[in-house]
Amino acid sequence: MRQPTTEDVSVKNLIKINQLIQERIDIDAFETWYADLSFADQQSFIKTLVLFAYQAGVTDATWEQASSLGGFTGRASLVNKIRSFHLTEFGLHDWIGFDSWLGGLSSHDKYATFLVSVYLFGVAAGSLPQ
Repeated sequence: MRQPTTEDVSVKNLIKINQLIQERIDIDAFETWYADLSFADQQSFIKTLVLFAYQAGVTDATWEQASSLGGFTGRASLVNKIRSFHLTEFGLHDWIGFDSWLGGLSSHDKYATFLVSVYLFGVAAGSLPQ
């Protein structure tokens, strides 16, 4: 598995993703979009959002703010596991490990990972929840 790139996303979906975080994070629209995707497409969507978050500029403070805004403080072990695949300070990503880990998650934990990725991207891009 290679690193995801923006070339993996259609122009239409690039525009849609950016519109959903333009001024505020439109979590309802993201959730609807996610629910309409197949299992494999949900995984790709999560990886794309994480990639976009890092392209927008993720720091340790970004992770903390996204966790707080998204209400993930009670899911610290999940957030820390997601973070473990993405070494923020070095800009290194274990996409193979992340993909494998995502594939083994329960639907509940995968959905939570999706929500974390939405908030991470939104915060990194300078948006707040709607």
